[in-house]
Formats: sequence, structure tokens, C-alpha cells
Amino acid sequence: MLSRLQTALKFLTYGLLIGIFFAPDRGAETRRKVMNWVTGGVREFFGNLTGGDSR
Repeated sequence: MLSRLQTALKFLTYGLLIGIFFAPDRGAETRRKVMNWVTGGVREFFGNLTGGDSR
């Protein structure tokens, strides 16, 4: 089970890196989009964890 999870996370990481590397947008725009996606996910996670909106 742990081996499959590690493999899945490894390929997820590879996919993200390749996607960022070959992204159609400029570097600054890609970084902005990635950071917005990450911060949105973190906010949603903590909002679900606390039972409210964490904005």
C-alpha cells in the first residue's frame, strides 16, 4: 500500500514539474497561477478543518 502511494506521489510530482516546465505562459505568470492554486488549496483545507471559511 505504501509503495503504491509513494509511486503515485512520485509521478504526480513529475507531472507537475513537467507541466510547469512546458507551461504556455511566461515564468512569472505560471508562478503566480501555481501560488494562487496552492494558497487556495491550503485555505480550503484549513477552512474544512475548522468548519468555516479561513479567508
